[in-house]
Amino acid sequence: MDGRVKILIIGDLCLCGDIEGGILNNPQFDPFDGIRSLLGEDDLLVANVECVISGLGERRVKYGTLRADPEIVEKIRRLDVAILGNNHISDFGNEAAQDTRRRLEKAGITTTGWGNSLAEALEPGIVERNGIRVGFLSFSCLSTNGLNYATPVSPGVAPISTKVMRSALRAARPKCDVLVVYMHWGNEFEHEPVVDQLRVARRAIDWGADIVVGCHVHVVQTYEEYRGRWIFYGLGTFLFPDVEWREMRLDGTMECGVEKMEGRSRQSLAVKFSLHTGSLSPTVELVGIQPFMFGDDLTPHAIALDGLTFDLNALNRKQARYVRLNRRKLEGKQEIQYKTFFYYCDFIHRYGSPPFHKDAIVGPYLRRMRQGMHRYKRRLFHLFRKGL
Repeated sequence: MDGRVKILIIGDLCLCGDIEGGILNNPQFDPFDGIRSLLGEDDLLVANVECVISGLGERRVKYGTLRADPEIVEKIRRLDVAILGNNHISDFGNEAAQDTRRRLEKAGITTTGWGNSLAEALEPGIVERNGIRVGFLSFSCLSTNGLNYATPVSPGVAPISTKVMRSALRAARPKCDVLVVYMHWGNEFEHEPVVDQLRVARRAIDWGADIVVGCHVHVVQTYEEYRGRWIFYGLGTFLFPDVEWREMRLDGTMECGVEKMEGRSRQSLAVKFSLHTGSLSPTVELVGIQPFMFGDDLTPHAIALDGLTFDLNALNRKQARYVRLNRRKLEGKQEIQYKTFFYYCDFIHRYGSPPFHKDAIVGPYLRRMRQGMHRYKRRLFHLFRKGL
C-alpha cells in the first residue's frame, strides 16, 4: 500500500510565564500562528514540550522549574506529538509529570519519553497517518539533569545510554515504518555539538533511526546527512519565556533572578520531512529547513537563513571537515563520558568530550598533514633541480 505523509519538527516549546498569560488572556493569541503556513491538514507537528502542564505537585529545589496552567492543553491541540524526555517534565514531581502526560493524551496528543518505569519511558509514541506508522522515541542526557531518570521500578525519563538506546530502537523498529529519535542533550548556548553527540547520533542511525533531532541548548546547532539519514543536533528555542531561576547557597538561603531569552536564544529551525512507503522500503526525504525567531510578541516568525546570529552553513562545513579527519573516533560504541562536580548544593554533570571545534586531536593531525606536504614539495623541488 502506498502512503505519504509530511512531518514538521520544531524545538523547545515552553508554555509558562508570559506565554501562559498570552494564551489564557488573549483569545487571538496562537503560539503556532507563524508555522501554520507550513502545515498541511494531514501533516504531523512534533515539539519538545519543556514544562509541566499540571496543577499538582510541589516545586523541586533546582535551578529552574517550569509549570503551565492545564487549560493551555486546549490551545495546543494542533500539536500531534509531545516529546517529554527532558529536564523539566519532573519539576513538580512524578504525580505532576503523570498528570501532564494524561492531559496531553486526553487531548489527542501522542507522548513519549516519560513513564512510570524505564520500560514505559522507552515505549515509542506511534502515530498512524495515511497508512504510515511513524514512531517516536525520546531520550534525555545526564548533562541536562540527573534527577529524573527512570529505572525499572521508578518513574522518570529515558536516559541517553548506548545500551538502552540500542535495545529500545531495535524493539521499536518493527512497530513502525519510520522511526524518529528526539534527543535532549548538548552544552547550553553552544552552537557546536560535542564529540560524543556526533558519535551517539550516528549509532542511533546505525541501530534503526530514520531521523535524529536534538534540543535543550537554546541555540541552533549544526546538522548533517549520515548514511542517507538526517541528524539535526539542536533545533533551538521555538518558543520560550523569560524564566525565574533559583539556587540554594551553602547556608540554606536562596538566590533568585530572571534568565532572559534574547538574540540567539530566540532562534530555531523547523525541519520538514516527507515520508513515503510503497512496495519497497520506506523513504524519508528532507523537504525544508525554515529558521524561526520570536520577538516580544512571543510568536515565532519565519526568517531567512542569513537572519540567524551565526553562519550555520560555515559551521556545517567545519563540522564536515572534522568528521572527515576523525572517522575512527566517531565509530566507538562506548557510553558518553561525563565530568561531575559539586556546585553549591547540587551535582553538575558536564561532557568529558569537547565541542568538535575544540577537539585536541584535529590540530596535531592537520599539523602533521601540513608538515608532510611541505616535505613532499621540497622533495619535488630537489628532483626538479636535479632534472635541470
